Amino acid sequence: MCRLISFFHNPNTGSIKVWNLTGHSETQEHLSLGEKHWREGHYLPDDTIECRVLDTDKYDQNHCDERMRGKFPTFALFFNWCLSKDHEMGGNLNLRGCDLKGIKLPESVGGYLDLRGCDLKGIKLLEKFKHKTIR
Repeated sequence: MCRLISFFHNPNTGSIKVWNLTGHSETQEHLSLGEKHWREGHYLPDDTIECRVLDTDKYDQNHCDERMRGKFPTFALFFNWCLSKDHEMGGNLNLRGCDLKGIKLPESVGGYLDLRGCDLKGIKLLEKFKHKTIR
């Protein structure tokens, strides 16, 4: 399992792709992303951004990190974008210990939803999801 949120980015265009928020290999396979143009990245709950790049890419990591921060200044904004209806999500959703302030949980989850250690005050819990398991 990778760190939440796992995503792919194209360092040359700034495009972003997500599917499984905790796994690069699942996302790469599901979206058929080739290694020629797509690089791994993480956006962590503490607002840390890590856009990996290769020496041969047009832009370096600092540029890609700042471009990402320009689009999504906070983890909550990126997380909500990832869970918007514009994206098909797969896999489990592990939010263990995350600050959920400003985060809108999805209406359904493909696997389990782990909310251990989260303050759920004011958070609307899912009414339905595939495996009905909140750990």
